[in-house]
This record gives sequence, C-alpha cells and structure tokens, in this order.
Amino acid sequence: MNSDSNYDLTFSLVAGLGDSAEENTDFSSFLRIRRELNHFLLNLNHSNCAEGAGQQIHFLFMALQHLDNVEKEIRISVAGDELINLEKIHNKIRGLKMLILNYIRQLTSEN
Repeated sequence: MNSDSNYDLTFSLVAGLGDSAEENTDFSSFLRIRRELNHFLLNLNHSNCAEGAGQQIHFLFMALQHLDNVEKEIRISVAGDELINLEKIHNKIRGLKMLILNYIRQLTSEN
C-alpha cells in the first residue's frame, strides 16, 4: 500500500511539472511578443520625433521589422484551437504594415 501511494505521489509530481513547463513556455512567448511590441512602439515614437524624413523612414522600417517579429512569435506560440483568432490578428498586423508602408512611400515621394 505504501508503494501505491508513492507511485501516485510521483505521478502527480510529474504531471504537475508538465503543466508548469507549458505555463513557463506560454509566459516566455508572451514576454517575447511583449518585448517586440515595445520595440515596435518605441520605433514608431522615434519616427514621430525624428527631425528629417530620412530618420523617419529609418525608424519606420525598424518598426516594421519588429512588427514582423511580433507576427512570427504569435504564429509560433499559437495552439490549434486559436487559428481563427490568429487569422484576425494577422489581418490587423498586415493592415498596420500597409499603413506604415504607404506612409513611407508618401515620405519618399516628398523628397
């Protein structure tokens, strides 16, 4: 009987470790996405404060790069059940990219 209770205890510890590892993976994915979003927003802010069109364009391209990284991190971290919501997120990201690219085109045509 003591052997059975040790087995149950060991099994529950191993099962608990699996959940904890999954939660840590989710949290680290969240942190990576958050970091890339922060860099994206920071570069947008820098582009707004830039003095010349060249600097604005530079910061906007940097923002686009971080937005691409956000999209990649989201794609990596999504489970199968969330694919419908993922498509909505990707559509919004694509729309945001198009707005930034159109603004870059406008800035380059002014020069």
